[in-house]
Amino acid sequence: MQTKQVLAGMSLEEKVGQLFQVGFAGKEPTPEIERMILEYKIGGIILFSRNITGPEQIAALTRNLQKITKRPLLVSTDQEGGPANRIQGLTHFPSNMVLGAGDDANLARLQGQAMGRELRACGINMNLAPVLDVNNNPANPVIGVRSYGEDPEVVARLGCAFISGLQEEGVASCGKHFPGHGDTEIDSHLALPVIEHGRERLEKVEFFPFRRAIAEDLESIMTAHVFFPAIAEKEDLPATLSRNVLTGLLREEMGFTGLIVTDCMEMKAISDNFGTTPGAIQAIAAGADMVLISHDHNLQVEAIRGVLEAIREGIISEERINSAVGRVLSLKGKITPGNCIKKQNPQEGAGVAREIAAKGITLLEDPTGLIPFPGNKLTVLEYLPTPKKSGGFEKTPGKKLVDILRELGLSVSFHSLAEEAEISSFPATEQILFCSYSAWKDPAQGKLIRKIGKISSNMVVAGLSSPYDVRIIPPGTSFITSFDTSPYSLQALAEVLTGNLKARGGLPVFYRKDGQNS
Repeated sequence: MQTKQVLAGMSLEEKVGQLFQVGFAGKEPTPEIERMILEYKIGGIILFSRNITGPEQIAALTRNLQKITKRPLLVSTDQEGGPANRIQGLTHFPSNMVLGAGDDANLARLQGQAMGRELRACGINMNLAPVLDVNNNPANPVIGVRSYGEDPEVVARLGCAFISGLQEEGVASCGKHFPGHGDTEIDSHLALPVIEHGRERLEKVEFFPFRRAIAEDLESIMTAHVFFPAIAEKEDLPATLSRNVLTGLLREEMGFTGLIVTDCMEMKAISDNFGTTPGAIQAIAAGADMVLISHDHNLQVEAIRGVLEAIREGIISEERINSAVGRVLSLKGKITPGNCIKKQNPQEGAGVAREIAAKGITLLEDPTGLIPFPGNKLTVLEYLPTPKKSGGFEKTPGKKLVDILRELGLSVSFHSLAEEAEISSFPATEQILFCSYSAWKDPAQGKLIRKIGKISSNMVVAGLSSPYDVRIIPPGTSFITSFDTSPYSLQALAEVLTGNLKARGGLPVFYRKDGQNS
């Protein structure tokens, strides 16, 4: 049935419901989410780690959710790889910056294919990936290694390859965060970031990967809660709420015909400055097709009712609603149905993930030739003073790395350091590996690294979450980075440290020592 005929048979309430994608707290359908599906006719559901215990459970959950609805649901998640890996039990791919270091578009496409097969088997038909932001600000608190790097050409090439692979498998890809979130120092979950660059620079950097992805038939784009003075129509108006950005730039100028999805409207950049419901109304009026409200059931209901009222009052035209609903229905018609569940080998992507990690390990400094380790004895040091900094791991990444190094034949002693730890006991002749976690912006870690560097000339710093830690290492210290703590990245790092692999990655971001970015 054609979209016009379907629209003609829908009530206004059903049309508005289709413009919302919502989240809920539960590992099986809750009364709240059933209400959103049956009463408010929502168009989609977003799943987080709170909804997931493993592939079989998530397949059962999505199957049951689809049974409730009259129209198939878009079921999405953020399965990016690296730190954004929602579904345990599927292949945990390395972060995008590892792919950037290896710069292999074929591997990016193979990752998209493997990830698409795994997600589709779980009943997930939309992946909120890839990140197309160009991470050219080391202080960015929310993008970092989620980006392919600092070169717009590399970001575009790898992002387009991933999109192609994912969409070949019947899973919609969602490029984010338009028009670009890479050059910010504020997390839009917490406040409203601003990118001050002029239009010429934005075209060369921020817009470039999105233009390329649109040309390669990207099916959906997520907006950024970021203010761009050069293109927004008024002061402090984030891209998500800007008609200049969503309709003028993205639709009319760039020619994007796919689905525009907002980032979560509960994020403080929106909720604190505009309110979730007024923000939802303004986003749809500006050109967004689907509004994401990830957590609060009452806010979800309030926003849907608010949009209905805005239509009745003439604030949003029904023509604008029909256009948005048409894109939602069109995307649903393109992708593999969300209830297409099948048995899935969770290790199917392992070979791809292993090769991405092996090509991405990057050795930046090794002035005295400490890598691979010359002996079979090693001391591994790690500084994670709070559970929050350890990411809630039962076993920290440093301990996981130690286990792998021992399996590879090294005799390893492990020390978890406190902020005021006594480090003078480590012999100057002993080989030391310091596991760093964004130490360049953590004074306590930086202080420890400098103290150890004065004692030992045999220290290697391994950046397990950020390549920018190379900026603060003492002169003469070796530095290697895995970019993230995903399993295949840690395995590849250990194999490079022991000489079983050669470090082949090239740094996909620029740096200078002493905190000066080039």
